[in-house]
Amino acid sequence: IATAYIADDAITEDKLANTLLAEIDANTTKNTSPNIHGEYIKITLADFAMGGYTGNTKFGVAFDKTAGSTTYGVRVADSAAELYTFVTIPQGYKATHVEIYGKRTKVVEAFEVQINASTAVSKGTGICNTEFAITNVSSTATNLLMIEVVVNSNSADRVYGGRVKIAAI
Repeated sequence: IATAYIADDAITEDKLANTLLAEIDANTTKNTSPNIHGEYIKITLADFAMGGYTGNTKFGVAFDKTAGSTTYGVRVADSAAELYTFVTIPQGYKATHVEIYGKRTKVVEAFEVQINASTAVSKGTGICNTEFAITNVSSTATNLLMIEVVVNSNSADRVYGGRVKIAAI
């Protein structure tokens, strides 16, 4: 950069650094997480856990790997259990919609939960295979989006994954 431009304050090292940092900050969320794709956070099969089951505690979620058949996806050990996933909302964003993909139409409910308290506030309810709007869950240092999939059959119900739509605050 020519000395003349620096002298008349057309560009300075501080201005250049701040511009670059602002650009990096604007793109960091989308570039640092493998699960963030554009305006969506992808939920994979490995993100699900089983809850609400008081039977044999050695069982958790199971994955059936026969792709293309009726047994593909994650399932629970007992029809009295549910599937849960927890999604961290990136700083500066809010979750606005949820969609869970599954073999059958199951009830899905979204909650805002706090890692420093025992609170879970419902943010919306929908069904598998349909994107539904939720009351915005904006990122804070202590909150998460929890998604519950209600299961009625441990042998027939399957979940394939899902996604959470996010938007800048």
